[in-house]
Amino acid sequence: MKTPPPPSRIPRLVALLTSSVVGLTVGVLAASAADAPSVDDLSTHELIDTTLGSRTIRLLGWNTESITIIDESGIRRDAPVADVLAVLRTEPTEPRWRRPSPDDLAAGTAVVVELTDGQRFIGSLGPWDSEEIADRARDAVSYAGVADAIAVLSPLQLTNDATDPTPRGTRLDAVPLESIGRVLFDPWATGHIAQQSVDSRDEPSAEAAIDDELVFVNGDRLSGFLVSIANVVRFDAGDGEREFPIDRLTELRLANPQSRTAGPRLWLTSGEIRDGVLPPGLRPTEAAASSDAIRAGWFDSRERIPLADLELRASEPGPGRRWAGPPKAGSAWSSPLNVPDLQLDGPMVAEWRLPPDASAFSTVAVLGGTLDNPAAAPGSWADAVLRVSVSGVDQTIVLAEIHLGSDQARAVIGCEIPGVGQPDRVLIIEVLKGAYGPIQDGVLLHRPFLLGR
Repeated sequence: MKTPPPPSRIPRLVALLTSSVVGLTVGVLAASAADAPSVDDLSTHELIDTTLGSRTIRLLGWNTESITIIDESGIRRDAPVADVLAVLRTEPTEPRWRRPSPDDLAAGTAVVVELTDGQRFIGSLGPWDSEEIADRARDAVSYAGVADAIAVLSPLQLTNDATDPTPRGTRLDAVPLESIGRVLFDPWATGHIAQQSVDSRDEPSAEAAIDDELVFVNGDRLSGFLVSIANVVRFDAGDGEREFPIDRLTELRLANPQSRTAGPRLWLTSGEIRDGVLPPGLRPTEAAASSDAIRAGWFDSRERIPLADLELRASEPGPGRRWAGPPKAGSAWSSPLNVPDLQLDGPMVAEWRLPPDASAFSTVAVLGGTLDNPAAAPGSWADAVLRVSVSGVDQTIVLAEIHLGSDQARAVIGCEIPGVGQPDRVLIIEVLKGAYGPIQDGVLLHRPFLLGR
């Protein structure tokens, strides 16, 4: 792709033409007790509030004003959205991409479109079998005001009934090419992923590419410059523009830089990732789907910064150990909130350089947990202290210090970080050996992130 214009000139995304949503049947929360789902049927979620406190809840639904939950005492409550930082499922789940039905594809090409800001759309590209959809697509691109854009037709998953996955209408998003990280062409059919599993799918590289790249069904690759995507893909590999039928391709990767974003975002069980407090198609006063509609939701206006994204300034073994490897990061792609876990394999000290705007730190420390088995029980000799500190202010300040053992193997950590705006701050995390020495003292940091501006 060409060098993108300054961010102020790139449309933040996507134009939704509310008046052109076809066949919209809004799925709202059941109004009667008879229609309400059984509490036992609801998935459990972790709710993180704006004070960085954490509690286990069952999620009923939400709108732009409040989130309706069943708390740990079994009491139904409404939590103001303004008091909630995030909600994420507690059960380990792999993201699964749901292929749109033939009716929702409207004879278009099934695609997964991943944006540089982390959003993901699942739907289809034209041509479609409906002139009405084609007209809406042209209107959406025109409304976005960008010449180089594609229109993606996606099903609206608005039902609050987990047993009824039927989409409720469709929407069209106009996506500028400069905002796209990659496009996968019908990955369910090409075998790039299995329809109900993503175990075989390669995680996209976070490294910036120099050229755009086409990946063909037979595995061949071609580097160059994307000209356009329509009925065919027009591509220039340095010897002039050529046209490639879409059915010969499995993937298109664009050399657009990744972008950091702030604000509300939802990770839907369909595999989509969408900006906003509500799934697309709902009005602000309407309740969104139940707990089975989302894997995770970020409801705060501030940026979340995964600890794994920061520069590791130093890492060394703790007293009594000759060697310790650096913290190991899990998959950001498959993690709720796209925040990877970090594994500390025993007594050690690790330091990360903090962004100037980092104002708070949050994680769940699990003694004995690993990336492969986050809920692993601690060993018989497991005993450790986890200490979180910050340096680069007037003095090194201990933010949290928690003892972990067989009687308390899990602890929620949430702390403000002083010195916001100072450029030389360093976050220090130490695993200190406990009563039985430096054995079985590995600690998993679950979804460790910082709050930005």
